[in-house]
Amino acid sequence: MHFNLLRYVRLRARVEKVVWDTESKEWHVALSTGEGLQFDFIVVANGHYRKPRYPIVAGLQRWLDSGRAVHSAWYRHPAPFAHHKKVMVVGGGPSAVDICTDLTGVIPLLLHSTPGPTPSGGVPFPDDTENYRKVARVAEYQDGGSVLLVDDSTESDIDIVILATGYEVSFPFLSQIKLGVPALPPPLPNELYNSTYHVFPLAYELFPLKGDFPSTSIAFTGLQYRVQPFPLFEDQARAIIRVLRDPKSLNILSCAVEIVTRAQGRVHREGTDDPLRIAKAWSRFALLEPFEYRAQLNAFSGNDWKAPEWEIECWKDKHILRREWKVVEENGKAEEWLKGVGVNGVEDWVEVCRRLMKQNE
Repeated sequence: MHFNLLRYVRLRARVEKVVWDTESKEWHVALSTGEGLQFDFIVVANGHYRKPRYPIVAGLQRWLDSGRAVHSAWYRHPAPFAHHKKVMVVGGGPSAVDICTDLTGVIPLLLHSTPGPTPSGGVPFPDDTENYRKVARVAEYQDGGSVLLVDDSTESDIDIVILATGYEVSFPFLSQIKLGVPALPPPLPNELYNSTYHVFPLAYELFPLKGDFPSTSIAFTGLQYRVQPFPLFEDQARAIIRVLRDPKSLNILSCAVEIVTRAQGRVHREGTDDPLRIAKAWSRFALLEPFEYRAQLNAFSGNDWKAPEWEIECWKDKHILRREWKVVEENGKAEEWLKGVGVNGVEDWVEVCRRLMKQNE
């Protein structure tokens, strides 16, 4: 209200189409209200947790059509599943682990189909119990509630499957981007690609180096995984402001070299030059990579920034903190722990985290 920004906001209005006009050098935006608007610069910030990704497995579509399988995008709490006797959660990431933690003890038998022994999101799998058991990856969804696993074993009488299998990067309103997996550089592709896992090639993981529109006319934010979302969004916003103020600050050549170097690093890290594998890994950051990326964004924006030691410390031990805080809650001591916390600023919260880590020793 103070800055009178509501006049620029359109509620209950969906972006239907975004097209770059080469003559007017503007983005033409069509809304679901029938309104047409023009902009010099577009920020694409629709996130990547909206369009469910379904695995290609024999028989799955029949299970989806019958309601015996559902994507985790629609999971909210255990209650709608409490009447089932046998439930399977499919997936190896944080969502799968969270849902299994939620449902264990609520369902008489919870099966967790994982893609491998190692979790893909860094969150450790729970230990097997009387009510929870890890099983192999699904090979086929069969009739009558039976599932064939890749180790040739079969699980029967499954009431429902929850697919915690991730999401696709999707821009249904933006037709001027090619859907597919680009070849590995060098050279960079001649078009901007959406592999549904990443957008490529982007300078600073924001600005397109290829496409039918200028690199300094559009930015794609929030595409990274395993990051600290809101601090990163703020740093990305600073980089966007730098380009808005001075489009020439974006050095296309040096950014292209950086992308090629990063691609080679991903090949080394993943141990393969398969373009699809690299596409899947491109936006999936290693443990300390978010801090390196944020430092890069700040340097580009003209800010002298270094991650505080406490932030790195807490980030490294985030899974311990999560586990230990759950113990505090289960013991009914959360209110006691948080009494007065925040009065002295962020240091109070850091102290809480350090107390939790000592509790783990």
